[in-house]
Amino acid sequence: MKYIIYLLIILNFIGCSQESNNDKTIYGLKETAKNLYNKGNYKGTINILQEVLAIDSKDSIAYYYIGQCYLKQQRFRKSIDSYNSAISIGNSYQYAYISRGLAKYKIGELEEAEIDYLKALELKPNDHRVMNNLGNLYSLKKDYSNAISNYEKAHNLRENNHHYIYNLANTYYKNKRYIDAKSMLKLNLTDSSKDVRSSLLMSKTLLQLDNSNKACEYLSDIIEIGNSQGIDYYKVENIEIEIDLNNLSSFQEVIDVLNIGVRSNEIIYFEATNLQKQYCLN
Repeated sequence: MKYIIYLLIILNFIGCSQESNNDKTIYGLKETAKNLYNKGNYKGTINILQEVLAIDSKDSIAYYYIGQCYLKQQRFRKSIDSYNSAISIGNSYQYAYISRGLAKYKIGELEEAEIDYLKALELKPNDHRVMNNLGNLYSLKKDYSNAISNYEKAHNLRENNHHYIYNLANTYYKNKRYIDAKSMLKLNLTDSSKDVRSSLLMSKTLLQLDNSNKACEYLSDIIEIGNSQGIDYYKVENIEIEIDLNNLSSFQEVIDVLNIGVRSNEIIYFEATNLQKQYCLN
């Protein structure tokens, strides 16, 4: 009996020692993966995290960051598979719901994305990121009432976030609430601001409010900045795509798919030039 007890103690010690070694190995692999991820080496990150999963197949964090790598690579279906694995291990993994919702949003599965965002919000009710994502989703569906509601909540939680301010102002504009759009855009447009995206939306808002003189000032400033940066207007002018230029995020997604290499700012400067020709050059 005494020998059996000794044997059990020895086996338990060996098991604990092996578990400790595995923990150290996993920690080292994750540190390597983190460094590769921060450097943008997503393929290398995936390879390292797969080594983690070979040791511990229930590591939800490894699955999550593999999903993040695929998301960065715009391999949205594979990212969803990885988030599914993370969530199946820990169904309260809020970040995984947010990212899975974003991946579904990117491939147009808006109803499924909404479900994930709402679940993420249930797990963390005051998450401004989820509220902003929901705003993006509802705006794309032209459900401006729900979009504005979520953007306003996000803005109230992060009043100085320029993206949230723009998103809210842009949705006010789409909903023909031009006075509200103007008030929000003023928050982004200080005297030293070179936020051309907000400046363009402000000019369009002012045109709707019949203040063409002030709108033309904003357009002139935008074009001056574009000229100083050597913007290639010809490249943008020859894109034959039917799309709403006001929705720059969707336009950028089309550009990425077509791989035509035009930056969002170039689109802004081109639209500013057209508006200036139409309203300002008498």
